[in-house]
Amino acid sequence: MKEKAKVLLISRISLVDSSKHVVIVEGLLLLNYLLRVLDYRSAFAKEKACVALQVLTFSKENAQAIGSRGGISSLLEICQVGTPGSQAFAIGVLRNLALFSEIKENFIDGVGVLLGVVNSGTALA
Repeated sequence: MKEKAKVLLISRISLVDSSKHVVIVEGLLLLNYLLRVLDYRSAFAKEKACVALQVLTFSKENAQAIGSRGGISSLLEICQVGTPGSQAFAIGVLRNLALFSEIKENFIDGVGVLLGVVNSGTALA
């Protein structure tokens, strides 16, 4: 419950236009937490994390950090098995990440990881 409250608060703050710049500046501090949330089982928490990540990916530095910390694989997994809401927000994050050419290698790695999991028959949950 505590974790859901944290991620909800971060996502709500990230949606306030006057606060977006603060979220982006503090992005690297928030990224580790939000990327861990993407690996939780709670669909609610994943969706709210993706909301905040969408704002954070407007910064090149934050986008590169997401790409280098395995976030793309988690986002691709959400696109495959997440709720419709979390899928929509994950796609938004991936779209923002794709704007930065420096992250293309991470997309290739993320797709490879996802395909490896699917091909091995391991359940994604």
